[in-house]
Amino acid sequence: MTPARDPSPRVPTDASPRRRGVKRSLAIGGVAALVLGGGLVAAFSTFPLTLPAAQAEIEARLGRLVGAPVSVAGTAEFSLLPRPSVILSDVRAVTSADGAALQLDVDRLEADFNLLDALAGRAEIRRVTMVRPELGPADPATLSPPGSPSAGTPPAAAVPAPPTPAGGREAMRALLARFQGVNELRLRDGLVRLPGMDSPVSSADIDFRWNGDGASANLSGSFVWNGQPAKVQGQLDRPVPFFDGETSPLRLVLSGPSGEVSFSGEGSGRTPLQLSGLVRLATPSLSRAARWLGEPSVPDLGALALETRIELSGERLNFGAVQLDLGGNQARGALEADLSGTAGRRSLSGTLAFSDLDLGRAFQAIAPIPRNVLDLQRPMHFALGRDLDIDLRLSAERAQLGPVAASELAAAIKVVGGAGTLDIGDMAALGGRGGLRLRFASTNGHPSVDASLRLSAVSMTELDALSGVPLPVSAGSGDLDVSFRGPAASWGDLLANGRSTLSLRVSDGRMRGFANELMRASGRHEIEAGTASAAQGFQSLTASLEGFGTRMRLDTLSMTTTAGKSEARGVLDAYTRRLNLFGTTQSSVVEASGASEAFTSSQPIPFTIQGEWPRPVMTVDAPEAPI
Repeated sequence: MTPARDPSPRVPTDASPRRRGVKRSLAIGGVAALVLGGGLVAAFSTFPLTLPAAQAEIEARLGRLVGAPVSVAGTAEFSLLPRPSVILSDVRAVTSADGAALQLDVDRLEADFNLLDALAGRAEIRRVTMVRPELGPADPATLSPPGSPSAGTPPAAAVPAPPTPAGGREAMRALLARFQGVNELRLRDGLVRLPGMDSPVSSADIDFRWNGDGASANLSGSFVWNGQPAKVQGQLDRPVPFFDGETSPLRLVLSGPSGEVSFSGEGSGRTPLQLSGLVRLATPSLSRAARWLGEPSVPDLGALALETRIELSGERLNFGAVQLDLGGNQARGALEADLSGTAGRRSLSGTLAFSDLDLGRAFQAIAPIPRNVLDLQRPMHFALGRDLDIDLRLSAERAQLGPVAASELAAAIKVVGGAGTLDIGDMAALGGRGGLRLRFASTNGHPSVDASLRLSAVSMTELDALSGVPLPVSAGSGDLDVSFRGPAASWGDLLANGRSTLSLRVSDGRMRGFANELMRASGRHEIEAGTASAAQGFQSLTASLEGFGTRMRLDTLSMTTTAGKSEARGVLDAYTRRLNLFGTTQSSVVEASGASEAFTSSQPIPFTIQGEWPRPVMTVDAPEAPI
């Protein structure tokens, strides 16, 4: 007999197999969480890495880095999550460099540890961050005893001071060895004030990363020096072999508002130091970049772009395949530098070949031409290359010397002991050849100038076109020699106290404003020596002048024409253009031939020339009766 069904509805014990799976997962997860939480609680309750142990490791590690014991005068904090770290405040160490005591003060030091090492009780530092570190001369109060820990601070582990390194590379190698295992060092808002530094390095945010052994070392960050921010990036592929004397690829970039310089190549840290590679340098202003580097005496020669391959061996630096652009003047050549600093000075020498060279900007940068009376009192500064001697050979297909266009220029630039010399040995200019020598010096703070100009077979017409005032000689082929020397504290000083000489020789020329018949016509004549005035031809003319300041003494002036010979002497002022000359005209002697009842007088005819050029007054006396 079949049992009767229960008419009441049945309540299901589970909705579906899927719901049963979800519940099972939640249960397993909850159990795992409880187990993990219990494990962490148990681990933390017996955590082997304690704050004193971590602090001691930090002090010992930092002591090895700086080569001196480290003390902690502030607080110490320890945290495990999110990563094991120890934070120390008011950290101090006293060390020395080149016999000078230096003190390192760190407001806040953060040391990060490896989590697994920390759980195992090992205090292996993986990263150190120094916040507001300051390195500078040691405070005398901290020197006795140096590095002694403050009260309440556990003493740092004894750190044997490393031997004094023989040089910078040895010091870097020793520092790298002591850095082994740290992996990363970060500086934040650092300040460096070392003895001998004209300006401190401030706001330094620097990261140095090296995983040790065969890994590359990387440096990056920014800082402020001489009032300007700068960024630095560098990489040394094989740091340990590099300092062991092997070759390693090396890259470095330094950039800022004053410009950018980069090196890409290879080098060796053996003695002497070896570097070989490509250098690029670019700056919008050479003088501004030099001031940033601590050399305020470099004149403003414009923007600079340089690309070259360098070979450094110790203190000798060769620049090969130089491509230079200085103020728009492009050149190729080769340079060599001696960095040994013999007698406290370094040197730079070499050759540069320009296609176009504008020397006018260099003259203007060294001694700006005055534009008004006030500019005459502007001081001149010639403290060139305070600790750098320069010896350069220059050549240019085309050159510009102010308003004078030249070609085929060969010159030399020398700077020795702060005195600079530009010596243009030869050039084609003004239709002829010539040379120029300028020397700027400063003796006991008193600047001076010594200049000489030599022109041969130049066109007097071209020379006249350069003058703002019409010259007496408007045509011919001339030889000109000019010398000038004097104090140069300012243009006013130069013009008032300079001594000068001038020698001029002209052949087959023309004298502006003096007609042939005027020299023999007695009476008073107003001379008009403008560009359209009448001119007298001559066969030869010689003149010799000496001057002090703007006043010139005309020692000799001799002009020979087909009609005779004229001579004069006197004084003139180059600034006011006033003349006071006197002389004679001697006509050619002509024998009576019977064709005329008159004889040409052979007696000299006196004359004077006074007034302001180009409109002086000439007075010719009546000729004496012939003998």
